[in-house]
Amino acid sequence: MTFLKFILLSMLVCIAPAASGAENSPWSALLEQAAGKRLAQHPYWHKLLHYRHSAMGKLKSDIVSRDFFLSRDGAEDPERELEATLQALFAPIGSDQNTHAQCRFVARYRWLRTQLDWHGASPPVVSCPAFDAWSGHGSVTSISVIFATGYFSNPASYYGHLLLRFNTGDGVANLGLLDQTLNFGAIVPEGEPGLVYVAKGIFGGYEAAFSSVQFYRHNHSYAEEELRDMWAYELELAPEEVARIVAHGWELLHARFDYYFANENCAYRMSELLGLVVEQPLRYESLPWSAPGTVFDRLVELEKDGRPLVRKVTRIPSRLNRFHAQYRRLEAVPQTVLRDWANGAGSFDGGGYAALGEADKIAVVDALVDYVEFRRVQEKDEVFADKAKRALLLERLKLLSRAPSSEGGGEVGSVQQEMPPHLGPRPNMVRVGTVSNQVLGHGMTLNLRPAYFDRLSIDAGHLPHATLEMFDLELAAFGPSVRLRRLDVVNLEHMNISETPLPGDGGYAWRVRFGLQSNDLSCAGGLVGKVAGGLGKAAVLSGSAVAYIMATGDLQTPHAGSGNAGAAGIVGMMVAPAAAWKTSVEFGRHAFLNGARAKRSTLKWQNRLGGDRDWDVRLDFERDVASQWRLAFSAYW
Repeated sequence: MTFLKFILLSMLVCIAPAASGAENSPWSALLEQAAGKRLAQHPYWHKLLHYRHSAMGKLKSDIVSRDFFLSRDGAEDPERELEATLQALFAPIGSDQNTHAQCRFVARYRWLRTQLDWHGASPPVVSCPAFDAWSGHGSVTSISVIFATGYFSNPASYYGHLLLRFNTGDGVANLGLLDQTLNFGAIVPEGEPGLVYVAKGIFGGYEAAFSSVQFYRHNHSYAEEELRDMWAYELELAPEEVARIVAHGWELLHARFDYYFANENCAYRMSELLGLVVEQPLRYESLPWSAPGTVFDRLVELEKDGRPLVRKVTRIPSRLNRFHAQYRRLEAVPQTVLRDWANGAGSFDGGGYAALGEADKIAVVDALVDYVEFRRVQEKDEVFADKAKRALLLERLKLLSRAPSSEGGGEVGSVQQEMPPHLGPRPNMVRVGTVSNQVLGHGMTLNLRPAYFDRLSIDAGHLPHATLEMFDLELAAFGPSVRLRRLDVVNLEHMNISETPLPGDGGYAWRVRFGLQSNDLSCAGGLVGKVAGGLGKAAVLSGSAVAYIMATGDLQTPHAGSGNAGAAGIVGMMVAPAAAWKTSVEFGRHAFLNGARAKRSTLKWQNRLGGDRDWDVRLDFERDVASQWRLAFSAYW
């Protein structure tokens, strides 16, 4: 009995110091309050830690970097992480104040200050010079969501890119060039092979992180080097809401996530961050993919406190589109002077240039500066750009430092991309049609497409005269059976039209397509795997009419003696007689390079009727061995 008492007393002695330390700690009362208020289960706390329930119902954070959590179990246990956070906020200040929990986790600290009664609890007073400098010492007045338009030279940028800019009003020439940004992207090793890059991006082979640079870096990368327009959607947020996003953005600079190109991408993570202050979802959470464009659809639809969530939309044109706009504003004579100068790197000493007025000279020189910079980007070894730039800058210094007039000049060339992305085509499509086939009879078709637009889509918010379709599925029913008729994994096309007659403007038209398709229109089944590509040239005929010619080659799995290699010559035209009608016709002559099948001619005539983002009617005629008519209704969301 005496021995048992000794054991019990020993246990109490061992336990007492730990319990006494917790009870007497400066944060223990706050921990009791937090437990009483169930703050560890609060939705905002879960947002700050990026917790999500798995398919099995287990709670876990999306953040994979362990140093983001103060508790060893913080990635799975919100209560342990809350306790560890409160304890760390009272920790002594070390040699570097920036590493203190109050500075590393500014958003957590600020939220806990609003949720708990801190009377009698005195954490150390910590200054956070790194955060203060990054956040502009509280000078951020608003937040803009920036959309960089699609870029066909990089598969990860086909759908565009999304980032945040923290507006201070202190940017260069009101462009916000010195303002901080918050960006999200995959961490890709330098020199990663293209196929490896695509495969890892799709199947989660990369980690991703938030990063921050001043906006001029993105402006240079997107608008100057990649020649992509950007659109800034400034949000109507209260000052405390702006501060919340800035503070959590700082925390996220130390976090790592798994990256999936189709879903857990920039659109997903930025929507999640904005979800700290915007209660309504900013993407279609029921869909297994996240497209940047849909975020902007939602932003302009939402209201906050009775006012539109988007305060203002501003276009930031690319270097190329700035030049095109300046060229179109010129009258006929200055346009001729500009063309003559560009074609021969002409002189400013005489001729037509000397006869121009001061304002026209400024307009011509400014347009030429943008032109030669565009040429430098497109053709890095082109000697014209370096020689011309020096001459232009010297001439510009002689002229008055005022901007040219924006009056005058007409539209030249193809349709311009001046409509913001939220007015462009919606990415998701379902299309139901009735079809009459010369061989197979009457039937029904069903098309499903998660992304993004085809050549007949409304001309707004995307590259003109282009196609970007992925995973476009077509099912057909002739009689009782339903068959897969086509699956375009990727279907890309860009007419790359010259907007001006100047050297280097525009380029080759091209297309790339691969997936499964019926061998020809006479087949109810007969699917072949096919990879096809083409190269050619397109030009504006007049108004909205575009004509093109193209040579194509293809490889396919053999079917009915067709062989597995082919080539074709194609001529076509696209025209939009009205906003609610766009039509395309294409003739082709295809030859198999092996196998027993003969040459065959193809014809495809397609029409879009209706100019709405949410729906249209398609009327198509196609001939490929057999002839076929189709009338279909499309719904977009």
